[in-house]
Amino acid sequence: MRALAAALLAATAALADQPPQERVFQLRVHLLSNDQRVELRRGDSDAAICTAPCGTTIALRAGDEFRLAGPELAPSDAFTFYPRDGDLTLKVTARPQKPRTISKGVIIAGAAVFLLSGIVADVGIAKAQNDCGAGVDYSNCWNGAITAGLIGTGIGVVTAVAGIIALVSNPPTSWERVSQ
Repeated sequence: MRALAAALLAATAALADQPPQERVFQLRVHLLSNDQRVELRRGDSDAAICTAPCGTTIALRAGDEFRLAGPELAPSDAFTFYPRDGDLTLKVTARPQKPRTISKGVIIAGAAVFLLSGIVADVGIAKAQNDCGAGVDYSNCWNGAITAGLIGTGIGVVTAVAGIIALVSNPPTSWERVSQ
């Protein structure tokens, strides 16, 4: 009897040391889209699970991330499926990547113009201080570098803001759950 109790105790201890098994769910996902390039992808992978219109069964664990993307399409934000077995239909609104890429480039260009123009304005101010002396009224020492720098910083700000507005106006691919 003691040998049986010792064996059960050892087996219980061995099971306690093993990590708990995560449940794997089988979810059948259907994609409906305004663009046949839309792909369901796992996490940050470029490999397509299925391409719209499609219906496929995926194995998933709680917390697995997915994205909707495709060639020349702006990828969706990452999302997770509620861990369950069953069917799910997603209606996908695909959006192009190009306007988003251009918008990001405009933001970067605006920031670069702002930064460089600020440096030009600082050089102009340093030159004015050198030419006129410190602590004097610089209205008489104004130079082209200061003017160019201030105009450039304004252009940089306007350009960056325009890029931000364009980026917000061109959202990533989105989706909604379709009731079944």
